[in-house]
Amino acid sequence: MEANEILSALDQFTGTEQYHRITMFKNLLATDGVAWLAKNAKCYWLTDIIASYQNSIRKYARVRPNVAPLLDMQVWTLTKNKTNNGAKVVCTDGNTETPIYSQRIPYTDFPLQSIKIWVEPADENNMVMLLPSEH
Repeated sequence: MEANEILSALDQFTGTEQYHRITMFKNLLATDGVAWLAKNAKCYWLTDIIASYQNSIRKYARVRPNVAPLLDMQVWTLTKNKTNNGAKVVCTDGNTETPIYSQRIPYTDFPLQSIKIWVEPADENNMVMLLPSEH
């Protein structure tokens, strides 16, 4: 899909009807919007990156004060480089722009220049990935 088609479709997601398990991390769910994005933008790799940090967040929240807020809110931002086909994925607590985790992506064909995915508690055992418009 083209970027303008994806952006137009993402505008339609303002809530979710169900949660989806789209990663190997059993306690991380996805809303309809994130599941749609992963499928149609072919970016399951992005949800896997987010999932790959969840154990570290749970582990380090007890001993690293800057990580503890991530148990309540995570803002994951993918931004493509303007000079090459790489990108950077950054996680913040949503209150500051200070990255707590970041990862460089050497190459991506992700169709959008950037995207934000929020992660917050779904219940006492699960976290959920959602688009900001689904909050």
